[in-house]
Amino acid sequence: MPDDDGISRFITERINHHAAQPCGSGFQADPQRTAVLERIAQWAGRDRCTLYRGNTTAEVIDIGGENVTDDYLVLAINRPAGGQDAVAISPAVGRHATFVVRHDVSHLPWRDVFALPKASARGLGAKRMQFKARWPMDPYEAMFEKVVTALECSTARFGEKFVYSDDLGAYLL
Repeated sequence: MPDDDGISRFITERINHHAAQPCGSGFQADPQRTAVLERIAQWAGRDRCTLYRGNTTAEVIDIGGENVTDDYLVLAINRPAGGQDAVAISPAVGRHATFVVRHDVSHLPWRDVFALPKASARGLGAKRMQFKARWPMDPYEAMFEKVVTALECSTARFGEKFVYSDDLGAYLL
């Protein structure tokens, strides 16, 4: 995992990149979104995690729609029983959702799933999540809870919609 300065440089680079585009892009960054990846790494064990950048120019399969672009940071988590799960989060507000791929749900490695358009990636087992507050949680705590729930649930429940339990104060699948 890079330090906070590395993530801050990434966010600044993405802001500058989008500002230099002909139409200006309107890229608004929220560093608290990518800070969720740090919490996930602490939860999973930092020694089992590697942080990657999404890539628009790599072997992207262009069959319509946007893939997990270079606006994303991807946290790959080596699971104790083998396999690698991944969480992709972009600092872009209102532009990109969060995606989770589990090795035991998708038939393809996360790199191949994220190279596909997002709609196709969902069809191959990527779970899409949005940053939304859920009282008593702010959007960042709610995202952390949803990601952890998605990573811990049974494979049969991974594709289901989240339900918030007021009694438990937690998201369930």
